[in-house]
Amino acid sequence: MKKLLKFIFFVCIGTITIRFIKNIIKLSTYRKVTVFGNIETPLATKELTDKSYALLFGSMNLDLRAATIAGNEMTIKIYSRFSGINIKLPQDWNISIEGREKDSGIYTKVNYDETNTTSPQLKIVYDIKFSGMKITSFDTITESTETDSN
Repeated sequence: MKKLLKFIFFVCIGTITIRFIKNIIKLSTYRKVTVFGNIETPLATKELTDKSYALLFGSMNLDLRAATIAGNEMTIKIYSRFSGINIKLPQDWNISIEGREKDSGIYTKVNYDETNTTSPQLKIVYDIKFSGMKITSFDTITESTETDSN
């Protein structure tokens, strides 16, 4: 009986270790990783390229309303556990959103038209668990400010 308990114990420890290492490897593929912190980009005005963010017990506020997309196409990858995400985008961007969530809330108010190839193309790919994500697009910067204060 003792040998069986030792075997079960080591199998459990091995399984936990393997899962932990897999998660560390997964997180290392993201450009910005935050644990118990926040990511803020207040009104980014630069030309953007592909971005990737990983959050664990944190928050992220991306304000990209004044930004431009380099090459007219960009992808944002988001990995989140127990976090809050708020993304503000310009209304003239064509935004597609795809991913998977578990026990999470997602609110989106964006424009997407798959036949539109003239507008800047943004693709948001997410993998979130136990998190909240809000993605909105606005006509102007002041429209967003008025909406946020209400």
